[in-house]
Amino acid sequence: MNSFGARFGVLVKDRRGVEGLTQQALSVLAFGEEAKKARISELENGRIKNPQQRVIDALSVALNLSDDDIASCRKPRVPELPSGYPAEIGMTDELVEALSWRFGFENPKASSEQYQQFLSDKSEELTNLRSRIGTIGKTSKSIAKMMAAANHEIEQGHFEAADDILRDAEELQQKEHTLTQVRKQAEIRIVRAEGALLKGDDGLAYSHYKVAAEFFTPFDPIEGARHRRSHYTALYDHAMRFGGSGLIYATELAEINVSLYAALDQKP
Repeated sequence: MNSFGARFGVLVKDRRGVEGLTQQALSVLAFGEEAKKARISELENGRIKNPQQRVIDALSVALNLSDDDIASCRKPRVPELPSGYPAEIGMTDELVEALSWRFGFENPKASSEQYQQFLSDKSEELTNLRSRIGTIGKTSKSIAKMMAAANHEIEQGHFEAADDILRDAEELQQKEHTLTQVRKQAEIRIVRAEGALLKGDDGLAYSHYKVAAEFFTPFDPIEGARHRRSHYTALYDHAMRFGGSGLIYATELAEINVSLYAALDQKP
């Protein structure tokens, strides 16, 4: 994300969104044809490090980009660092490169000492961030892998990519936390179903079993299906031993699973 092309691509994508233009529409507006849509897509995805000047000019006119907008995509001047300084403060060259952009824009006349102090301070922030990421990674194996991936992206100065991973980890954490609560809730409902079977009310038991499985639908429908299959067996066994309508209710649970797997395009 530290090349001019990558930053210019982000600028184009953001401004295109503000203007409400599709890539096809922008292609026509900037180049007079839809065929250049692929070039815009490559640019926005950071695959063109050094776009041609005529491309920059055409997109700048189409999107009303100012000279300052374009200048913000070019790397600013920063002071030279002593050899080995990034490693000395525990940073990769790539991370120092990424951090230099904002510092250079905000401090165009900074001295080498000021730049080194800035990076030293950032190194302390990085140490705290690494520690927090490591702590979060102890939550579960899946979260640990995502934290490791996010940490790698941060070390490379890819902050947007790291944030995408962290967003996904946040959603996964919420899902795992919610599933823990749902499982407890489902277990209570299953106990109610078993109590209904004990007193011989298979209709009420079916109702409780059905709801217990549906608790999982928004979070993990496959886990709900596994519960449903277990409930099917309980109703079937009860019917074979004590009679009643358990077979009918068991069949209804099985049919729900068949429809679910068909919708998910998976085999039961």
